[in-house]
Amino acid sequence: MLVAVRRQPERWLFTGFVALLLAPVITQGLDRPLASLAGSSPSGVALTVGGLVVALLGWLLTAACVERRRQLPWAATVVVAIAVGLAVDAHPPGVAALVAAAMSAVGLARWLPPRTPPAVDGLIRRHRALTGGYVLFALLSIVQVSRVSVFMADPARTDAQIIPGIEFLEHHSCLTAYVRADELAHDGALNLYRAELWPNAHEKAARPVTPFSPFDIDAYFYPPTFLLVAELLAPLRGDYLAQRAAWFGLNGLLLAAALWIVARRLGGPRWHRPLLIAPLFFASLPVLLILQVGNAQAAVVIISVLAMLSFELERPALGGFLLALATLSKVSPGILGVVLLAQRRDRAVAWTAGFGLLLLAVTATAYGLDPLVSWFRYTLPRLSSGEAFLEMLNHRESVPGNAAPFAWPFKLALLGVDVGDPWPIARRISQAFTLLVVTLAVLSGRKHAAPAPGALTPRALEWMALLFLTALRSPFAPAYVLFAFVWAITLWSAEVTGRRGGVALVLLFIAVTTAPPLPYTAQLIVFSSAQLLATSVAVWLLLRPRRRDASA
Repeated sequence: MLVAVRRQPERWLFTGFVALLLAPVITQGLDRPLASLAGSSPSGVALTVGGLVVALLGWLLTAACVERRRQLPWAATVVVAIAVGLAVDAHPPGVAALVAAAMSAVGLARWLPPRTPPAVDGLIRRHRALTGGYVLFALLSIVQVSRVSVFMADPARTDAQIIPGIEFLEHHSCLTAYVRADELAHDGALNLYRAELWPNAHEKAARPVTPFSPFDIDAYFYPPTFLLVAELLAPLRGDYLAQRAAWFGLNGLLLAAALWIVARRLGGPRWHRPLLIAPLFFASLPVLLILQVGNAQAAVVIISVLAMLSFELERPALGGFLLALATLSKVSPGILGVVLLAQRRDRAVAWTAGFGLLLLAVTATAYGLDPLVSWFRYTLPRLSSGEAFLEMLNHRESVPGNAAPFAWPFKLALLGVDVGDPWPIARRISQAFTLLVVTLAVLSGRKHAAPAPGALTPRALEWMALLFLTALRSPFAPAYVLFAFVWAITLWSAEVTGRRGGVALVLLFIAVTTAPPLPYTAQLIVFSSAQLLATSVAVWLLLRPRRRDASA
């Protein structure tokens, strides 16, 4: 029994952690959408526990049947999933979600162990204390993801949100902006970006009841091409909670796939390190915050990194499409186009420009020219000046979490430093920071103009650093913009050769992903210090001499 686990415990334990981590994402990502499509009711928070149970059973049965009765785990886990669904009074869509989680766990247990890098074998025997700590944090990661999935199932369960007690996060969902903008575009609204169409509910004594309740409607500032991505949720139009759950599931699975691909392709000969860290990263504060509020930051960064990887693998058409989609969805990935220009990669630039024009044409065909014209004439100037974020920048409680250099004068003013009017200073800082990031992109491109002779890790670290720094160009950059930087930390582990470097990375990870409850002034100082640390390290990653790539 479980001979496979005893032979290769590291591979099977890692597989079990991944299966349990994804089970709540799959069950709660499917339950409400399937219920909405079927005209049924969702099955609620019980599916989170049910998903963990069937995933664990699927993993155990697959491990027990590696060499014989290979079809048994599939049949047995489906039967158990149905039984668990009936036990928790799940509706048919909920039972289907449990079956999907069970099948996913079995499929993962079949697929992942033989593909896990051989370097993990023997780690438990060689590093028992480290293994104990890893297992503890992996289990905590599963708990954290499960908590957020409960909040996805029931928005009234505010105790399960990522940072309980913060009222803003209880009612904030970035996805409301995407869905509302898509509705306005389909209704043919003139200038769907007009401020009057996006009233701020944060300062009102009583929140208005809307189709998005209990969530406030967030403002929409993205280019209209992003609305093509929002069309993925069109079949669920009219049921926001179902759209929210589906978006949670899609983003969670996209991230899981990206973590595997990037570790495998960009981690070099030590790619087992970022792979093993992946479950801990998945449950880090920036990632869970993105999954909870439904922001597109993670998806845009992932698509951008995969675009650059495609170029390195000589797949310029795929890379061009992905980079064009990312850039026309959130602008900031366009910094990678500067890298390509500096590298004189004409084919990559041409494919990106071509797909960019095609996506603009599709956008104009789908929604007309007005959204495009309105974004360039109305929204872009308001974004650049900070006017679009006037209320957030003047809102005292939102300032500590704003990682943008634009916010530095506002923070200094709150600390008692006489800066006069912070707005003109903030704009000058933002302009200087933009120039710095563009310069760093050019230097990065020139540094890596020649084909990589070995591992692509140094290049990937610079892509992620640039994506993080460019996201800081926005006047308002919440904590989730740290996503690219924290992802870079996990990949950076593949370069570490000594204990000192490993400890430094762990401390850096902790410093930029924790949000301890502190008095306001202490919070302002601690958060700002962590943000400045992340920014400085990202700049250093781009300025450090070109590393000699390890042989793959």
